[in-house]
Amino acid sequence: LGPSTKDIPLFKDKLLVTVVSARGLVRERSISDPRGVSDPKVAISIVGETGESQECSTKTENATLSPVWNETFPFSIDTRSASNEKLRFRLLDEDFVQQNECASF
Repeated sequence: LGPSTKDIPLFKDKLLVTVVSARGLVRERSISDPRGVSDPKVAISIVGETGESQECSTKTENATLSPVWNETFPFSIDTRSASNEKLRFRLLDEDFVQQNECASF
């Protein structure tokens, strides 16, 4: 018999990231979108010490420059090396991005 799970230390924990809103986004009018508005969403990623990554994105808020998301995402982190993990936020326009999914949870 091997060790019981209670004897194995667990070093994974959750980091909860909440994306609330954005204000005052600027988008120039173009021939393809004369409204001058955007369909913004936020892509969040966390990259671990060994290069593995977890990614997720908010829902797209259509035709606005002041989106409100109020979405929370759980990321698994290794508490032993959390200071070496990088959290990245990217503000995207859905018109230019075709993926809207969460991965690696």
